[in-house]
Amino acid sequence: MKLLNKKSSVTLPIEIVNEDKITSKGNLKNKVDVSGEQLEHNINQVYSYWSQRGFPYYPTDKSWRQEKFDTLMKTDYKSLISESGVIKPNLTGLSLAWSYMPHSFGIRCGKMKTPMEIYQSEEHYKKGIRKLLTGSFFGIFSVDDLMPVSRNLFGEMTETSPQAKFKSESTMRSLLRRYTGTQCVSNFRPTSAAALYYRFTKPNDVVWDMSMGYGGRILGAILADVNYIGTDPATPTYNGLTQIKNDFARSDRFYNLHKLGSEVFQPEKESLDFAFTSPPYFNWEQYSEDEEQSFKQFNSNEQWNNGFLKKTIENVYYGLKKDKVMGLNVANIKSHKTFEDDTVEIAKSVGFKHIDTYKLQLSSQESGAKYEPVFIFKKE
Repeated sequence: MKLLNKKSSVTLPIEIVNEDKITSKGNLKNKVDVSGEQLEHNINQVYSYWSQRGFPYYPTDKSWRQEKFDTLMKTDYKSLISESGVIKPNLTGLSLAWSYMPHSFGIRCGKMKTPMEIYQSEEHYKKGIRKLLTGSFFGIFSVDDLMPVSRNLFGEMTETSPQAKFKSESTMRSLLRRYTGTQCVSNFRPTSAAALYYRFTKPNDVVWDMSMGYGGRILGAILADVNYIGTDPATPTYNGLTQIKNDFARSDRFYNLHKLGSEVFQPEKESLDFAFTSPPYFNWEQYSEDEEQSFKQFNSNEQWNNGFLKKTIENVYYGLKKDKVMGLNVANIKSHKTFEDDTVEIAKSVGFKHIDTYKLQLSSQESGAKYEPVFIFKKE
């Protein structure tokens, strides 16, 4: 079972115990009958453990990251785009990208709570733990599942195994991301980025990622063997991307990262073979407090369309070689209900021709799957 991230790009994997006992909404058909003092004791025990241990970030040790990177580099990404233009989901490499972006758990989406706020709230965190222990959230878990520790003869706690540790961290991250009223920022799948690079470039071509985000597209560029130019004004995000570059960059390719907004960065004229990104949705995701952030510079969708989106597309047009293409992954949201149409019309006004629309599949289930458009524009 996989849970959908609202804005775009990814599904969040969650391991489910006894999946045949789970309803279509993710609740147990028969909830666990645990109540009274024992349940409260278990909740307090788990809460105390995670309060002392800290937020369940993704692992950051070198060996874990290298293992994830090696797996990504062996992934078949070339067949992910179907003949009908559907970009099929493959989550390989996504957890690797997230491991460089711990600040992402504290970034606000609209008026929703952040995962970090849930972790820091004893009331909300305990409510979530209660749901895990009683099977009323997305599975049934025991105290041992959530606290993978044992005590030695001296009463000291030791972790039972690295596998149990990772599984418990994954469960708690899923809880914090999926808690009622909470929204976590999204990340573009590295494999989907690589598939698009493969479709529109050849090895050693130059691509520009106008809004770098949380590392999915730079990892996709490394996988697809292309040169990468990226722009993003958010300081903590830029720092994480620089670390990804330092850890995994190919020695025979360049990865030029600029801590700038795409509306002010102008690439060399006709130097780009492909431009692709998923731009910010105005003020839906507030990535940092840097004054260069586009949501701080504009007060309305219309101002943002003209001051950020159009300026960015103009810079892409200037930098693209003739007959090359730009891809934009956008989707309508409540606060910007015409985002898709606005994007197409602005690109046309700059001089692009809308030649195709791919469908980014957001969940692994074919039946009832949701999609977002990836608009393809050609510079003629």
